[in-house]
Order: sequence, then C-alpha cells, then structure tokens
Amino acid sequence: RYGGEEFCVLAVNMDKEAAFTVFDDLRRSIERSRTRVDKKTIPVTVSIGVCCDPGRSLEEMLARADAMLYQAKRSGRNKVLLSA
Repeated sequence: RYGGEEFCVLAVNMDKEAAFTVFDDLRRSIERSRTRVDKKTIPVTVSIGVCCDPGRSLEEMLARADAMLYQAKRSGRNKVLLSA
C-alpha cells in the first residue's frame, strides 16, 4: 500500500509494451471480478498509472506514475496509462 487507496508495484526489467500488457491484464481481471456487498453485486474497476523510464530516479518515476493514475481517473477511469 503506497497511500490511502493507492498501491505501488515495482516491476524490474520490463519495457513499456510488456508493462502495458501485464497491467491491462490485471485491470481486465479486476473488472471481470464480482464483489458482493449486502447481497448485491457491485462493479469494481481500477485505474493504473505506469512509468517505465530507467533514466529517472525512483522518486521521478513514482511522480510520473501518480500523474498517469490521476489522468486515467480524470479521463474516464478503468484504464491503464503509461507516461511518455
């Protein structure tokens, strides 16, 4: 757990294409899951921000991933966005 409702995954030796595939598969798996609360099924989705840039410091990469997360939320949620 990185923050209140935020989690952080450090995936080493992974390029942007592989990262997108892994995290979009995770996103789709969460979207397909069914969560029951008080006998009602509620949808669960996740927005994911990713930064794959070995030239940046850890702090810079976390900041970029966080920015992508919030951009994903602002642009409709339930998506994976990678930093440029």
